[in-house]
Amino acid sequence: MTGPTSTDQPTLVRLPEGPSVPSVDLAVVGAGASATFLLAAIRRRWVGDLPRAALIEKGRCPGPGVAYRTDDPRHRMNVRVCQLTAHPDEPDHFLTWARAVDPAITADDYAPRGLYGRYLTAVLDEATQPPARVQRLQGEVTSVLQGPPWPAPREPRGVDADGVLLVGREGPIVRADHVVLAVGVPPTGPRRFRVAPDAAAGGAYVDDPWRPEALAGLRGRDHVVVVGTGLTMVDVALTLLGRHGVGEVTAVSTTGRLPAAHDAVRATATRPIGRPAVATARGVLAWLREVIDAEPAGWAAAVDGVRWSCPDIWASLPLGEQARLLRLGASRWSRVRHRLPPAVAEEVAAARRAGRLRLVAGRVEEVGSGLNGPEVRVRRPSAPDLALAADAVVNCTGPPGVWATSDPLVRDLVDTGTVGVGPHGLGLAVAEDGAVLDPSGHPLPQLSVLGALRRGTEFEATAVPELRLQADHLVRRLARSVARHR
Repeated sequence: MTGPTSTDQPTLVRLPEGPSVPSVDLAVVGAGASATFLLAAIRRRWVGDLPRAALIEKGRCPGPGVAYRTDDPRHRMNVRVCQLTAHPDEPDHFLTWARAVDPAITADDYAPRGLYGRYLTAVLDEATQPPARVQRLQGEVTSVLQGPPWPAPREPRGVDADGVLLVGREGPIVRADHVVLAVGVPPTGPRRFRVAPDAAAGGAYVDDPWRPEALAGLRGRDHVVVVGTGLTMVDVALTLLGRHGVGEVTAVSTTGRLPAAHDAVRATATRPIGRPAVATARGVLAWLREVIDAEPAGWAAAVDGVRWSCPDIWASLPLGEQARLLRLGASRWSRVRHRLPPAVAEEVAAARRAGRLRLVAGRVEEVGSGLNGPEVRVRRPSAPDLALAADAVVNCTGPPGVWATSDPLVRDLVDTGTVGVGPHGLGLAVAEDGAVLDPSGHPLPQLSVLGALRRGTEFEATAVPELRLQADHLVRRLARSVARHR
């Protein structure tokens, strides 16, 4: 593997000029954690000649994905080092790599996210070296033009009969026998509130806090309002209060509650988890309360144990009960399932004690124009409404569903009726083996998906263990697809 301190960057191939377009067995769209785990699994588990593959990266600077590009040491993984290996058959792979950077790191530490990003980059570099046959292309895929044997909801436009053509803003990128979508989702959701044009003037409104240098323009401001109180808000608040010297941050969400914190010492469940007796949303929530109350090791150990039963429990519920469970319990589950590292939780608590971080429960209805800058208007059901004067506002709401995504490729696939939308609009319609389904529910033989676009079909689709498992299972489907075309 590339050494942990290596700064070498892979060479990206520019889009081809003229009629010549590369032809490969497999094209992977996206170069984040999902794509990394997939190419690593192919490198290790593929039987026979490795496929000719193209990895298509949108940015000019190859990276491990938005979540791991941060260089702020306050941003930490919210699971322990021992759970973050890229290779299921080597549980200590990340730990060994990390200790080459910092010998003091232990299996129970919460590593900086930037360090994990460097690890993913090293894993990806290794997975794309010979004997792997991976060409790394730079471009943003905006549409997929398919010919037979795909169902054809629209007229194919110049596609080989046995291939799929990936097209970007500047023209064709690559022709592939099979395409894997590993694009993730935008880090923040669509605005559920109106933003007055004057309020956004002069960089006073930030819609995407993960955009490079998005927060740097807020340096030294007295008061910033952040919409959302989840993990993204915590990252943003710590960066603003720390390196950017903001005086005060007010975070607003419907609950006004932070994610729970991990215990300093990890405990595991001691009782069998079992299954809910009643396949309804209320039955699941009642069962979960009983499991938590009965677990001697505490609520966190119970939640961690239940987490592994979530896929089966979710799949057993009718769609209506799934929707009801999302409405009744998704927010609470997210707070206890995706927890803060102890050191981060203490930083947040210290900021609150110092009066620099304030939480408000209410629904943001509008970011309007006040006397000296933006004014955030908050409706509260059991208290007087608020008008929060601010120097700037940052949107840290959750990831959007498919219908609201701005990703041009996903937008094109959905709007043209090429693919189906999954349950509850959270992701695409996906079969158990990772095949994308068309609007009629039939698998598309040449299109698969990894990661966040499986949300809704799968209850947990974005954490490292789930991504590793998805990648491992998908290798078998890809091997069958490539074999058919050879």
